[in-house]
Amino acid sequence: MPLLSSLLPLAQAQAGGGTRELVDNLARTPLSKVVIFVVVLSAFRLAVFPLLLKTPIHKRGVGYAFGRFFNEMLDAFIYAGVFVFMLIRPFGVQAFLIPSARCGQPSM
Repeated sequence: MPLLSSLLPLAQAQAGGGTRELVDNLARTPLSKVVIFVVVLSAFRLAVFPLLLKTPIHKRGVGYAFGRFFNEMLDAFIYAGVFVFMLIRPFGVQAFLIPSARCGQPSM
């Protein structure tokens, strides 16, 4: 039984647990906030990309590498936000917690 509880930490979390609250808050994020988040990240990405494109090859150092990394991370967050919050959550899977009176009682 300890193996099962380690595989399902969210299902076994007590009320007021940090991980459970985080997951619940993310699951209830309004679509408007997700759209604003994606737009802001897209604006940052569009601001960084021309700077990277105009940098001559002989001047590409640590700053260029950091800028490229930052640009790629913004890209990943944008795609993840759109994919998870706008496609999977509304049309695919959404977890629900259904409380019952037997949750606190030991089984026979």
